[in-house]
Amino acid sequence: MKTEIDITEKEKVKPIKTELVLELSDVYGGDEITRTETIQQTKLKRTKKEKEKRTDIGLQVSDRETEEEKVEEIEKEIHTFRKNDEGGYVMRLGGTHGKIYGALKEIASSYRLQGIKPFTSGYKAILNSITIMPVWVKLEMNDGVDMHVEELPQILAGFKKTMIVQKFDCIPKCQVKMMLTYPSVMKDAVETLIKGLENISMLNKRRATCKIIKT
Repeated sequence: MKTEIDITEKEKVKPIKTELVLELSDVYGGDEITRTETIQQTKLKRTKKEKEKRTDIGLQVSDRETEEEKVEEIEKEIHTFRKNDEGGYVMRLGGTHGKIYGALKEIASSYRLQGIKPFTSGYKAILNSITIMPVWVKLEMNDGVDMHVEELPQILAGFKKTMIVQKFDCIPKCQVKMMLTYPSVMKDAVETLIKGLENISMLNKRRATCKIIKT
């Protein structure tokens, strides 16, 4: 016959499945996934003036002005998103190496520094108990929402401190759905972590923010 203690211990390790739906804003592409775009760039632009003068009367009889412009076509690299088999954009948000796990780890570390329990000790055990699926999550955009290109300056490391401009595909707003699985004993701690997602900047270039739609 099972005792009350046995039943309680089983309840503690019973897995809970929670659907997490997030609304993400300003999601930048990247993760070494790129595309190229051909653009026209002006290399030279100048104006020429020509004057004609009749030598027999010493007067100017015409004045012409022409413009010269040289345009070069170059290919620019744009950091973008991976696509699934249906052509939709996806991002590696799930799994232990996914971006949501990384964001939760950052939140747990912050809670530890703030002295928030149960993260003051052993918070890695809480993180390791969470499974986030799928690994590659579809970025679902509403009708009328279009991806656009953003330019971000970056100073390269080194003595010269050269500045370059990188281009990124950016999704202004989308929704993502994931399934989180964790032991029931971790329920309060996991819910506290999830709430923290609304208070940080995350994902590529740390530009994205989120709103929790469902948990």
